[in-house]
Amino acid sequence: MEKSALLEKIETLDIKESWKKKFRLYAEAGLKSGGIFLKFEHKEAIQGKILANSNAFGFLFGILYYLYLGLYKKAGLFFLFYCVSSFLVGLIYSLTDGGVDLEGLDVGVTLLSLVYISMTVNYDHYRKKVLGENFWW
Repeated sequence: MEKSALLEKIETLDIKESWKKKFRLYAEAGLKSGGIFLKFEHKEAIQGKILANSNAFGFLFGILYYLYLGLYKKAGLFFLFYCVSSFLVGLIYSLTDGGVDLEGLDVGVTLLSLVYISMTVNYDHYRKKVLGENFWW
């Protein structure tokens, strides 16, 4: 989609103004890809502007925030990742007969997944609402 078409679509969305502001900035700068590091075609469009790539609600509520935004498939993937990682930590714990304290590893995996969620939720919401993508990853 062209920039003008993206901006028009953003204005027609039934979302809060704070989301529209982020989405407009993404469209003006030509957001190419997201995730932890956003990549833009026109970096001059974002110079001098603070672009928070993380979302506090995404960090605090994790998978539940993805469900709230209607990103069900991605929430399912994160839930699956969390279940598998917790299973692996439990498996390692049981294989060592409880001789290894893995509480730190479990907490670390949880925190890393929450940080990742907080840094991808804005871009994923943009992909769904503005670009109309239906994605798993």
